[in-house]
Amino acid sequence: MTPVKRPNSFLIAALLVMAAAMAWWLLRPGIPAPPRPDLSGSEPRVVEKLTRLSQAVSADNDNPDVWGRLGSMYLASGLDGEALDCFAVAMQLAPRDFRWPYLSGYALRDRNPDAALASFEAAERLNDNYAALHLRKADLLLRLDRSDEAAAEYRHSLDLDPRSSHARLGLARIALLENRPEEALDQLQQALQLQPDHWEVARALAQTYSVLGNDEEARRLNSGDRPTQVSTEPDDPVVAAVWQEAVDSNTMLVRGADALFSGNPEQAVAEFAEVVALRPDSSEHHRWLADAYAASGRGADAQKSYEDALAIDPESIPALMGLGAIRLANNQFQEAIRNLQHAVELDDRDATANFLLGSAREANGESGLAAQSYRAATTIDATLTPAWAGLARTSET
Repeated sequence: MTPVKRPNSFLIAALLVMAAAMAWWLLRPGIPAPPRPDLSGSEPRVVEKLTRLSQAVSADNDNPDVWGRLGSMYLASGLDGEALDCFAVAMQLAPRDFRWPYLSGYALRDRNPDAALASFEAAERLNDNYAALHLRKADLLLRLDRSDEAAAEYRHSLDLDPRSSHARLGLARIALLENRPEEALDQLQQALQLQPDHWEVARALAQTYSVLGNDEEARRLNSGDRPTQVSTEPDDPVVAAVWQEAVDSNTMLVRGADALFSGNPEQAVAEFAEVVALRPDSSEHHRWLADAYAASGRGADAQKSYEDALAIDPESIPALMGLGAIRLANNQFQEAIRNLQHAVELDDRDATANFLLGSAREANGESGLAAQSYRAATTIDATLTPAWAGLARTSET
């Protein structure tokens, strides 16, 4: 009698897996065509890149990364609805990739906070170890007046990233809301030690000192050199990759400003130079480029860009002040005085313009006029410590 052969169990398992995969492929929801919004008002570079990415999706429409990149470009271009459509397809194709629900939550956080929270929670179920996700979820919960849950998320983010000044700022805000200023003070002091250039932290710390009755320390924080970084935006490579896709002039302007205020003037120069190439008729863009050149120590380039800005708009107060400051640093005192006096004539309530004019007059040996300018600056802004020092020097002579 011929023995009956037993079927190979590994072969059966492999066939079952293949059958399941084929069933999923056949029964899955259809992949839509990429969105095609009206781009008639967009800059040519934006239209060109979106067209190229849409063509890439059409050629490889079952690739979640291609869909995600198109969604990122839509999001960076201010087309949030189209971005969400693309992220939805990416989630369908790669249901275990946390980036797509996370970016959906990021896109929804202002227009629909409840939907954003649901998206963040979906992302969290896929990746609980991404610190920026917990920070953004905490910020959203705080906006929704769910402070206990927000505090838990801030603490979780601190476990993942102990150097997060953003998380400590969030915990301090909750402590202030709940009338615990001493706890807020401790969190903010640690946050400022971690990131001394975060103006949001410095402002909250000054507010906390005022609540505690320490007005002198509050005034000290509000005077002199102020922190210049725009915000305590968390370290977030996923969101950063979105904004790196942007090619429109406004987003590049924002990227340049972020780089400048974050202490990276060379990156700011690169961003602003591209913006100027796109919009050479904008005085503001030339002025931003000049500011970046000045911050990077390239005085001659800064002077040229300030002059370009003023050739377009002779009454640009920031450009007049910047050019005046450059000429003051180059010992061109008469020219500096002319620029700064013009700025003050345009806006005599600008404390910094009055202070710079006082500095130029003092350097030019005009102590009496310098004292007048310094006095005007201190009258406008009593916390402007350098102006008080200048007034003391010139009043004695």
